[in-house]
Amino acid sequence: MKRIVILGNGGSGKSYLGEDLARRLESNYISLDDLFWEPGGFDIKRPPEHVHADIDRFKVQDSWVVEGVFGGMAEKFTPYADLLVILSIEWEVCKTSMLSRSKPGQTESSLAELVTWCSEYYSRDNKNSLKHHELLFSEFKHQKMRFETRQEVNSWLTSINKELLV
Repeated sequence: MKRIVILGNGGSGKSYLGEDLARRLESNYISLDDLFWEPGGFDIKRPPEHVHADIDRFKVQDSWVVEGVFGGMAEKFTPYADLLVILSIEWEVCKTSMLSRSKPGQTESSLAELVTWCSEYYSRDNKNSLKHHELLFSEFKHQKMRFETRQEVNSWLTSINKELLV
């Protein structure tokens, strides 16, 4: 596995898993948040042409781990991916995780907005939803994995080594 896409809700552990796998693979770690938002916060979107140019540049590289909730962006990577992972972590776990961390430029108000937005992941009907992530998962033709608990993720990480990922 040289190209991995990880999907899930905010607070599900996508960044943790993505960073760990990228380190193990010695590959590029790509956060869809970093592609979508201007540096320094989550309030200014990057120009779409810059986002698309970055996606086009990254998706053809030999090795990467992409993670995020933005399904429309993720689906640009999935045709090039060897593995698709969905983190179907229950909402209360995601919410607790989100509330326990702070991101640069995040205010109490912006965190509250993010928590509300993420709480809608399970019911919304767009590409940033569980419904769309499940569609990508069902249509993916290569190796795919679903984790429903943090314990499952950690057990898998404990069981793999770099040779298994290549």
